[in-house]
Amino acid sequence: MDAVIFALASQEYAGLLIASLGIAAGIALTRFVPKPARYAGLALAGVSIVAALGSMSHLVRLAALGADFPAPGEFVNVHGTRIHLIAEGPESRATLVWFGGGHAGGLSMYPFHAELRTRHRSVLIDRPGTGWSDTGRFPRTTAREADEMIAALDAAGEEGPFIFVGHSFGGLLAANIARRYPDRTAALILLDPTPPDVLMYGLDRTGLGSLETMSRSAGWRYLFGLYGFNRYTPPRNRNGEPDVLAAPRETLEALNNRAGIHFASASIYSELTPDGFAEL
Repeated sequence: MDAVIFALASQEYAGLLIASLGIAAGIALTRFVPKPARYAGLALAGVSIVAALGSMSHLVRLAALGADFPAPGEFVNVHGTRIHLIAEGPESRATLVWFGGGHAGGLSMYPFHAELRTRHRSVLIDRPGTGWSDTGRFPRTTAREADEMIAALDAAGEEGPFIFVGHSFGGLLAANIARRYPDRTAALILLDPTPPDVLMYGLDRTGLGSLETMSRSAGWRYLFGLYGFNRYTPPRNRNGEPDVLAAPRETLEALNNRAGIHFASASIYSELTPDGFAEL
């Protein structure tokens, strides 16, 4: 059921549809129920109108961000999902592929990529539900993303073999890829990865186990525009020209205004709940 809810709610216009249904239900209550209950209909219609305005402001903001922060790399199609990646550098014996901590976009590892791309082939991938990539299919799982990452590299014409580098939760993904595709793996580098023992023996509902709940809550809030209204302006390079790669952290923060990103995180973070990890 969560997969269906996440798939529907990750459509950025879903908040407007939900609010419209609330307005219609409120109007119906004011007309077709006994008088005392009509006040509930008025309240529902009023709240839904406010929610609709919040949802419209969210859509307007996303349209502006899309224009201000164009994708710097290329898109490939994997099972109907557009996945964004940046592949740079000369041909080398093995290609570096980076995965950041949490459920973060490829730019979270951009400083490493920028440093090494002059000597090695280096690739940053926005996992589905991060960065400029589509949200992708639900449920989001580490196993599914492992298959999608290999498919994305193939679609982009990157032949490998690959050195998969993962930080924190990205380390779990890198290790999963290496286990599933040993013939495509030249090496595995884990940068302070999330150890499975921590999940098995130290998982708690207020630490790692709370990431799913927090992401789910953020998704619903963002869908109705209930978040900060900071003005995001495109970073600029040394020549004063707009350049989304000049400040990767700020760019990622702007892209994270999509509600779908938070629902995708909630879906994959369900693996980090006590029940989710026990099932795995």
